[in-house]
Amino acid sequence: MSIKPKILIIEEGFLRKDIEFYLNSVDFEAKLISLNPNIQIKSNKYLDKILNIYNRVVKKNIYYFEEKSIKYKNRFYLNQIKKEIEFLNFDYILLIVPYHYSSQVINYLSKHTNKIIGYSWDSINNKKEHQLIKFNNKISKLFCYDKNSINNFTKLNLIYTTNFYYPLEEIEIYKNTTRPVNKISYVGNLADRRDVVIEEILDNIEGKVEYDINIVKHDFKQSLLKDKYKFNYLEAGISLHDYMKITLNSEIILDIQLGWQNGFTFRIIEASYLKKKIITTNQFATELKFYHPDNIFIYNEETKHLLNDFSLKPYTEIDSSLIEYYRIDNWLKRILELE
Repeated sequence: MSIKPKILIIEEGFLRKDIEFYLNSVDFEAKLISLNPNIQIKSNKYLDKILNIYNRVVKKNIYYFEEKSIKYKNRFYLNQIKKEIEFLNFDYILLIVPYHYSSQVINYLSKHTNKIIGYSWDSINNKKEHQLIKFNNKISKLFCYDKNSINNFTKLNLIYTTNFYYPLEEIEIYKNTTRPVNKISYVGNLADRRDVVIEEILDNIEGKVEYDINIVKHDFKQSLLKDKYKFNYLEAGISLHDYMKITLNSEIILDIQLGWQNGFTFRIIEASYLKKKIITTNQFATELKFYHPDNIFIYNEETKHLLNDFSLKPYTEIDSSLIEYYRIDNWLKRILELE
């Protein structure tokens, strides 16, 4: 029997322990450390103002506040990591959104593995690049799901990969037995005025449609939000479990891509894992291995008149291996070159 590769996954509260349980049940010896990013930062407004000016004028550094936040949070992060892995070593450490970590954390992790792999499931910007450059030489490979970031930040030598999914035990139980009560659902942020796009999509579907639209509005004024379809506007996000339940209870999932991104969201991959139809604004969805025109509708000005016909079609079963390609164990084997 071959020895399972040992992997440590570090992230900030988005993933659940199910990912660790699942990986340990297949081809890995895995450990997940979920850090809490909701740490209240102590500040002195007057001193911070002076230090910010000094950094901008003297050091030509415009990221004083961002660096202060990272440094402060990472003191707590480092303490937790030390408690959990002090006497452990790993073949690989997967660091999710590595620009949220300090050089001190990266240096400590490098003592516990020969390979730190970074993955960003978000776009890269100048601020993130500034942080990554500090310790890029400590990271063996740096992956990103957004092709635009790869093209725009060439100094980082980013490598493209998609997002992934992993089985949730309680969701697996209901995946094939839950009868949807809603035709269409969406859970996500308001960013890029997704409420406007969703309203337009619903306008193109005939008849009465049951829907469950949940949009995190943050600080956006309620009076400016679209209310024709009485969307559920949230102050904060919901749990992964609740998100999956909403998805299970729907026939069609909306996937509204941000205008500045070029990659596939978790939403479109998870929805396919749950055998749901998808309406997406991602014009490159045909690149997905599990793409089928009966299951995925690419929405734009030229196709929107066909949307109602799509909504009436049943889901078409596809080869399970096409979706399993994106499952976390297969995803890891590819980026770690274990295949």
